[in-house]
Formats: sequence, C-alpha cells, structure tokens
Amino acid sequence: MPQFRSRADLCSLGMVLAVTVHASGTTARQLELNGDRSQLAVPMERTAKSAAVRVVESLSPGTVTITTADLEANIEVRARSTGSTSCAVEFTAPSGTIGVVAPPGEYSSWSTLATHIGKVTLKVDARVVCDSGALAEVRYFR
Repeated sequence: MPQFRSRADLCSLGMVLAVTVHASGTTARQLELNGDRSQLAVPMERTAKSAAVRVVESLSPGTVTITTADLEANIEVRARSTGSTSCAVEFTAPSGTIGVVAPPGEYSSWSTLATHIGKVTLKVDARVVCDSGALAEVRYFR
C-alpha cells in the first residue's frame, strides 16, 4: 500500500472522498482512482495545533461560554426533564433560539443549535420553561 506524505500528493492522484482521523495520528483517506476505491494510511503532520475533541458540557440551566475547534462543525444541545412529565427548554446562541422538549428520565436527541466555520467563542444559554426543572447539555468540538 503506498504511503503519501502531503495533501498535494493525494490531490494529484484524484478526488479525496472521505477523511477519518484516528487517535494514532494517522488519517484514512478514501480515494477514487479510475473507479477503484481504496484506503490509504496517511501520516499527519505534527503541528502546534492539537486534534479536535468532541466535548459535552452541562448547562443545567444557565449560560456557558464555549470556544470551538478550528473546523466546520455543529454545536448541538439536548435536555432531560427532572420531573415526571416532559419539559420545554429554550437554547439560545448568537445565531438564534431553538426549543427542545425534554422527556422525563432520559435525554432528548441532539438538536443543532448553530453551525460554525473556524474557531469561534460564543455563549450558549439554556432556559427551562416549566416548574419541574430540567438538565441540559451542549456538545461541540474543542
């Protein structure tokens, strides 16, 4: 299996279809070359930047300031009612506000609050709109 050291080497061969970053410091890039798809292990160049890590932070309820990784990704939120009935939770970021129904006993599915390109710092707010209370979380790449 050939090893390539730069993105230019990959681009000169064809179109990069997918990139997967592994914890070992290698990436698997799937290329289509004349209709043939194959996996290539490509060593990553070590730089001062560290790899982005997906994190989950509590917002129960309140405001948190987050700083994202320098990439294109979604900022997602979810909530769980602390009472015996569902509860509404409003999440706010500079891009707008969304509402999530927090079920009792389990977290809701993740909902996209915002999308960013590059490193950004912003405040995410969770406001519980019921008497029983709720727990809230935000998920993003740092």
